[in-house]
Amino acid sequence: MKRLAVAGIIAVVLVVGLWVVAVPQSLISELITGPFRNSPVNVSVVNLKKGLFYSVHIGHIVLEKDGNRLFSVDDASGRLSLRSLLRFRPAIAFRGDAAGGTIRGRMLFRRGGGLDIVMKDAHMEEMPFLSETGIGGSGEISGEYRAEDGAGNLKFTVKNAELKAYSLGGAPLPLNMFHSARGAMEINGRTLRISSFAMEGKGIYARISGDMTGKTLNLMMEIMPDASLEKNDPMFSLIRRYEVSPGYYRIPFRGTNPL
Repeated sequence: MKRLAVAGIIAVVLVVGLWVVAVPQSLISELITGPFRNSPVNVSVVNLKKGLFYSVHIGHIVLEKDGNRLFSVDDASGRLSLRSLLRFRPAIAFRGDAAGGTIRGRMLFRRGGGLDIVMKDAHMEEMPFLSETGIGGSGEISGEYRAEDGAGNLKFTVKNAELKAYSLGGAPLPLNMFHSARGAMEINGRTLRISSFAMEGKGIYARISGDMTGKTLNLMMEIMPDASLEKNDPMFSLIRRYEVSPGYYRIPFRGTNPL
């Protein structure tokens, strides 16, 4: 019994010691920042603290570009998954707050890092990157993001949107006409490529396609309104020159990305 007790104590000391000594806080920070290493987005980890039994708490995870804050995760807490250790794919599961919504995910211990995130019901009006672009209004956004070595895939949905009309690349973007959206994007280094992006409103539907590389825009928006809406809404007089055929508009967005 004494030998068993001693073996148990030694095992506990080794397990705790590995966490305290072999996994420094700097390594955990690198797990978070690693997937963004080759991207134009800078990620900083503020007030990271390790706890007992493989737990961790992070005050803020901040995403910035060119000195402008884009997004932040606040009051995040997590724990190293013992199941992931048994599978030899160690990962920290975490959750936190983001723009009035919730966010949860996994940080993977592997070369180049790895990040899986699920966000739910974040408030668009509380996201700094929207105000940086000049987009005003409100809405709720949910989505998933997976990243590794600077490349990632993003899927999202927007509901209850109440946005203001906007101008992008010198062309009008009638965001005020749409109340929901869904999309998927691929991010590789400095290039964001839209796989699919659909927007819907009362009597109107739109698609956006194209890509953004660095600050260069190469986007196309297709708008398909109902005839009654097109007749009565003054917005269409502003985009009449983009009409390709009755009830079908194609608006190109070229120039500089405001972010």
